[in-house]
Amino acid sequence: MAQKDTIEVLKGQRDTLKRKLDAQNRWAIRPAALALFVLGLAILAVWLMTYGDSSTSLLILLAGITVIVLAVLLYFLSPARFLRAEVADAVALSGVRNLDRTLSSLLIEQKGIYIPAEKVGATRLFLPASGGSQVNIVLPRAPGGIFVTPEGGAKGVLVEPPGYGLLALARDNGATFTGEGLENEIKDALENGMELAGRVAVKREGDTVMVSMSDLADAGMCAAVRKESPRICTQTGCPVCSFVACMIAEGTGRTVRIESVNVKGKAVDATFRLL
Repeated sequence: MAQKDTIEVLKGQRDTLKRKLDAQNRWAIRPAALALFVLGLAILAVWLMTYGDSSTSLLILLAGITVIVLAVLLYFLSPARFLRAEVADAVALSGVRNLDRTLSSLLIEQKGIYIPAEKVGATRLFLPASGGSQVNIVLPRAPGGIFVTPEGGAKGVLVEPPGYGLLALARDNGATFTGEGLENEIKDALENGMELAGRVAVKREGDTVMVSMSDLADAGMCAAVRKESPRICTQTGCPVCSFVACMIAEGTGRTVRIESVNVKGKAVDATFRLL
């Protein structure tokens, strides 16, 4: 096994152990809270038995109340359930795989083109059955099916992008995407709004938008997608890269294509092109 592969295996084992430790710590909070509550009751019992007007009695009372309040806060403010990263990845992976298999069965190999909502009623992903980039695609608003024939004869498939759910959630949380502040809006949505990446850098040069994401939350799914079918990364994109493409399409009002995706560990460098 090469040194690089060994390092990746060790990193994976480290992340697995960290998740297990986090899970144990989360579930250990509530028993500790119950123990503190019992201790607080015991302190109050001592106060009742030694009740008096002395300062010592008052301190015992305050100590008992403080311990009980702390126990209540620990019990109710600690999360009762959380979703592990690998579980969330597994849930989303099936949809990405099914879309890829459907496109393969239809012999569609072209890169997908993200269409902004102002052109078709909702952000959509158009996959040409043949031809090139199809810059000037004209699609019917709110088409009734997924198989469409735009004006000009370019047949293809029009589907909801894998990242559309994230786009809708970001909007529900108050996010907006504009041409002027697009770089900061994408960064804020990924880092703070959705917490999908630890650090994000966005740079726009003409019709090219470069997005670098570090400490990616769905790194496991990205690895699984690349291993099974690397073309997914640029044809439709995983939910995160698709989410970025949706934001770019909505912010600029132009069609967008995922040009390239380079991955190194939990860091992803994706390039998007405005058409």
